[in-house]
Order: sequence, then structure tokens, then C-alpha cells
Amino acid sequence: MDQDCFSYLPHELHLAIFQHLQDITRADREDLTLALVSLAQTSRHIRATYEPILFRQDGAPDRAMRWGAYHGLIPLMEKALFYGASVKTEGPHPLGPEHTFPTKTGVFTGPGKGSPLHFAAMNGQNAAVNWLLDHGASLHEPSKNLCKCVDPRIPQGFLTDLGRISQNHGSLNHDALSLALCHHHSSTAQLLIDRGALEGNAEPVALHTAAATGQHDIFFEILRHVRRHASLDAPIQSRFTSLHYAACSPVASPVFIQQMLKAGAHVIESAPRTDLPVFYAALNGSWAVATMFLDLGLEMTESQAQVYRTAGISLEGALVHAAVFAPEPQNDVPTSSEWFDGRKRFLEQLARQDPDCVNSIYRNPHWYTNDTPLKRAAAKGRVDLVRILLDLGADPNVTAGACSETVLHALTRCNLPVYPDDNASRVSHPNFDFYTCQIENIASPIEKRLAASTPIIIALLEHGASVDGVKDRDGKTPLDLVIRYQVAERADTAKKYIVLFEAVKLLRVLMKHAKPGCLQDEQRRRAKKTVKRMELELEGWWCFNPRARGIGGPGHIPSLTLGY
Repeated sequence: MDQDCFSYLPHELHLAIFQHLQDITRADREDLTLALVSLAQTSRHIRATYEPILFRQDGAPDRAMRWGAYHGLIPLMEKALFYGASVKTEGPHPLGPEHTFPTKTGVFTGPGKGSPLHFAAMNGQNAAVNWLLDHGASLHEPSKNLCKCVDPRIPQGFLTDLGRISQNHGSLNHDALSLALCHHHSSTAQLLIDRGALEGNAEPVALHTAAATGQHDIFFEILRHVRRHASLDAPIQSRFTSLHYAACSPVASPVFIQQMLKAGAHVIESAPRTDLPVFYAALNGSWAVATMFLDLGLEMTESQAQVYRTAGISLEGALVHAAVFAPEPQNDVPTSSEWFDGRKRFLEQLARQDPDCVNSIYRNPHWYTNDTPLKRAAAKGRVDLVRILLDLGADPNVTAGACSETVLHALTRCNLPVYPDDNASRVSHPNFDFYTCQIENIASPIEKRLAASTPIIIALLEHGASVDGVKDRDGKTPLDLVIRYQVAERADTAKKYIVLFEAVKLLRVLMKHAKPGCLQDEQRRRAKKTVKRMELELEGWWCFNPRARGIGGPGHIPSLTLGY
């Protein structure tokens, strides 16, 4: 039997089991204790809760109080209180440490702790909340690293300042009201407000949490209470306001943003030391909200403009990068086509405001080093996004990155790696067959990778990408990078020919789709000569190596008959 199988039973059945044990023992306290210990061996949850007197020496009554609060078991809470538990004592999550933040992870240091009221609020147990407040629980006591609400739609770790905004609301040590809001328990939040949770609460953490979770009615309810203490532009930790959190929300709504602006929120003044809310709306893929911000005619303050000048980028350029990085929905999602159309319209509007924004290079070490939007789109394998950027004026011959390379350089390096040697003892084994053991591990990944990037390479070539006119930091052109792989001396023979086999494909793509002027006649002749030499070398290898015939031969290999 599963050690923890009893934890999946309804709590009413657990209590019935406990009552049954009391009925069948009807003996002295020691017999009842032995029966409970026997049952507790099947479930750590039962062990920690149903008979606190068994564990007086290690704080079991307090654990029972937290467990009862989380599950709304008022009889258990009353029993724990009788045995000495406190409604204010903090402790770990009753379901285990996996439901809180781990220690030593960024700003989240130390174990997660909370009071019974915190656990009741985060699980929406209204009756338990009322009971705890009636017995003296504190409304304003903060928890510590307790909430684990990770928003999967917010990319993580882009900027030093906003890497964790809406990525994790638990970075704020929530009180009971904020925990209820963070877990979307609006009725519990309203109950806490009615019981005075906002009285004397000067920092508008709950206001920001309501904005981040899209609970609009509760947001304005809180705003009416905290108006005398804080404004809409009051930041958390001197950085982010409610407008930032609303823009980052996965349920961001233009109507809600407009209501916030009417209520007195300011788009520019709200971000004296960080990016504007529009940046985070674009980063989250909320195109309707981002477009609405653009329509307001944003003008940055001098301090904000100085930050962008230092980075060598305009606001429009930063927004293009954010749009490229926005997490994309799955194609089978009903609203995916609407999302992609919204991104296209947003990029078109940015290009109208600043035609050069699609060629911007973001020099921010906390994101990536000197990359263009086009290179990032190609790295994601999104040929549709690459074509949108090219149609809006993106230059495929801009050099950027640590290698000072174009997008074509990067794709060439990606498709023609030099593989390290296999384990020597395994390769030398007499029964080792490279093709049966390694063809899926080497040839197939290269084949799939090249098949995915070929449409991107063709799109770049059709828009004037230079094959032999732009050199990288090492003085190599994309054509040089392809040709040099004919001598992969570090690889064994089989690997060498598989890489050579893919180099032929890539050279054919470059020669066929390069626009006139992007490949000089001399270089074209050189490429054709190289392809011919590679093909002859491959044919000789296929003819004289029986193992090669298992994957085809002249006229049978798909790579040589696709008409590239």
C-alpha cells in the first residue's frame, strides 16, 4: 500500500476513521495512543494532525493548527488550541517544503513560513479565517517566502530591476490579504477587507497584487480604502507600481488600464527608475495593452531617456526586442492567430514611429550581448517573424553579437557543428556500427535543424543577405564557414562525411537563392567547384564503404536530390 495513500481521502473520512478508533478502543489513554500511532504510519498527514497530544514535544499542536487552517477543519483547530497551539505561531507549509520557495535562490532566502491565518487565506477557507480572527490572529503580520505563484507567461531574468516582477509575487512577503488575492480567492479577500485588513496598511502591496492577478473589482475596492495612505503611483520596493503589475498580468485588459488612468495613475511618472509599463506589456505579449500605451503618445523623462541613450537604443527599439522575446502561444490555441496578428500590427506601428527600430542593437548585459531583433527571431526558428522584420526594413547584413556576425553567419555555425569524438573504446569495439548507433544522434539532428532553418536562410537571401561580402570578427564570410567544413580533421571519418553531406545542402541553398550582387561571380564559381569536389568525395565514400549504403547512395540520398 502506498505510504501516503490516506492523504487522498476526504477529510470527513479521515475524521470518521479517527472516531472509529476512539469507539473500538474505549480503553485507557495508552491503548488509544497505540492505535493512533498504528494508523499514523500510513500517512504523514495523519501523523502530523489528528492527535496533537502524541507529539507535544516537537510542536505538533501548532502543526495541527496550520493544517486545520489550510483545510478549514475548525474542530481540529479547536482541539489543537485546547492542547496549547497558538493562532499566531509561524511555521512551514503544512503540505511540505515543496509548496514554498527553496532556500538560497536569488532574493528568496530562508525557509517559507506563515501563520495559520496565512494558510487559511491562501486556500480560501473563509470559515477558518473568521475563526482565527475571532481568536486573536493578526491581520497585518507578513509571511516569509510562502507564496509560490509563478506566472509561466512572464519570461524570467531579463532585467536586473524587473526580472522578478510578476514572475513571482511571493518575492513580497505577503500578508493574509495579499495571499488571498494572489491565489484568486476574491471572497476571502473581501472578508479580510471587511474585517479591517486595510486599516493602517500604508504600503499598497494588496493593491499591486490585485492588479497583477486581474481582480479588478477588488482592486478598486482596495483603492477606496488606501487612497488616504497611498496613491496609484506608490511603488513597491521603490520600483514598480500598480500600472506595471497590471501591464505584466497574463490577463491584462485595456479597459482595466484605462480605468486606472482615469483613477489617477500616471504612465510616465510611475517609472522614474525603470522601464515604462508599455515595455512589460510587450514583453508579456499583451498587444492590445501595449498598443493602447503607444496611442497615448509617450514621452520619457530626461532620466529615462538617458538610460536608453546609454544603451544606444530608442524606446521603439527596446519594444521591438520585447515583442520578439514575448512567449508565443501554441498554434492549437484558439486565440493564437489573433495573438500573432496583434504582434504584427504592433511591430508595424513601431516601425512607422521609428523606421530604424528593427535594426536596433540592445547593449544590455542582463539580456544578451549586442543582438538584433532579426537574429533573436532566427534563433527562435520563427520564419514568419523573420519575414515580418525583413518586410519592415530589417537589414540582414547588420553585424552584432560577441562574434560580430550577421544572422547568416549564426545560422551557418548552428547547422555545421564539429562533433567531439565518441568514446574511443566503444568505437573500436568490433561489433560497433556507426550508422546503427549514431545516425539518429548525429545525422538526424543536423537534418532536422537544417530543415528548420532553410526557410529562414532563403528569406534572408531573398532580402539581400550577403553570402561573401560581410566578414565576422575572425574575417570569415558565411561562405567561408561552409567551405571550411570540408576538412573536419578532428572528427572521425564517418562524422566528417556526415558534416560534409550537410555542407553540400547548405551551399546549394546559398547559391540558388542568393540575389544578384550578393554572391560575386568568382565566389560562385568557387562554391560550385567546392560542391562538385564534395559530391565526388561523398560518392567515392558511398561506393567503397558498404556501411554507407545503408543510408543511401548516389541518386538515393534525399539531401542530394531535393533540388536545392
